[in-house]
Amino acid sequence: MLNKVIRLESRQMYPSIVTTSDNIFLSSRKDNSIEEVLARKEKNSMLSTVLEIPLESVQSISFHETSGTVKVKYINEKQKLKKRSLVFNSEEAANRYGQFLGQHIGLKEHTTEEKKIWQILKGVFFLALSIGFIFLMATIDDASALESNREGYSRSARNAKAGSAILQLIYTILGSTGSIALGSLISLGIIYFTYRRLQNPKMEIEWTRS
Repeated sequence: MLNKVIRLESRQMYPSIVTTSDNIFLSSRKDNSIEEVLARKEKNSMLSTVLEIPLESVQSISFHETSGTVKVKYINEKQKLKKRSLVFNSEEAANRYGQFLGQHIGLKEHTTEEKKIWQILKGVFFLALSIGFIFLMATIDDASALESNREGYSRSARNAKAGSAILQLIYTILGSTGSIALGSLISLGIIYFTYRRLQNPKMEIEWTRS
């Protein structure tokens, strides 16, 4: 990864990153080589900029195994602590770069298990939605009962109409019994994946100077 251009998520302010022996360079353009990045750095303008982060200023690097984001904390030229979030195109790419950067700088690695309470709450939330879906499908006699009464063109009204249309389509295709069966399968899937996640928690990784 050293001296190579790595593409970040394209909607970011800086979609290209290059790591050298001494610096991290973030370019506002989709450059193809380190030469392009360094040339752009010499010609910094309002339309094309390169952010330089000296590796010696990096205080910590952190990322989660299931996230595509690497967070870098560093001291800027004004001696203020700054944080830059690098959003990669995949979890694997983020994990690989985070490990590389921590080792390259010579930081110390610390790993902690993700908090299980958040996984439990997430599982309970989606299970409640699934059970609510089952209850709804069991108490109606016709798809027209699922029509939305929300009027207007606000986002909430549009979302309500879209949700209503989806529920009506499911009920029309599967009927009451099929919809209940679908909701039951979804509930079982939520329980299973929540249990698996709790049995195999993901790690939060942080590289620091101490």
